Amino acid sequence: MTSEYSEGRFDSSAWMGDRAESFAAIPEIQEAHIIAGTAAVLVKVRTDTTEQLQDVLRRLYAIEGVSGTQATVVLETFFDRPVRAD
Repeated sequence: MTSEYSEGRFDSSAWMGDRAESFAAIPEIQEAHIIAGTAAVLVKVRTDTTEQLQDVLRRLYAIEGVSGTQATVVLETFFDRPVRAD
């Protein structure tokens, strides 16, 4: 399983909060967040192969307003802590 975090850049007229359904329609995206900084959105993607990851990136570029991505591939996970229900 390949995990990847991708920051998305968008054209200046796009508000990505309006695109939440487009991100949610990509089943490989496990999380999507609007963030502060040079990027506007951070997504966590999990795929079985790098070919599938490339396909997800193509679908990200198909979302209206997406003008670029910065991908970081996870090589090893020390731990993946579940959220505690308090």
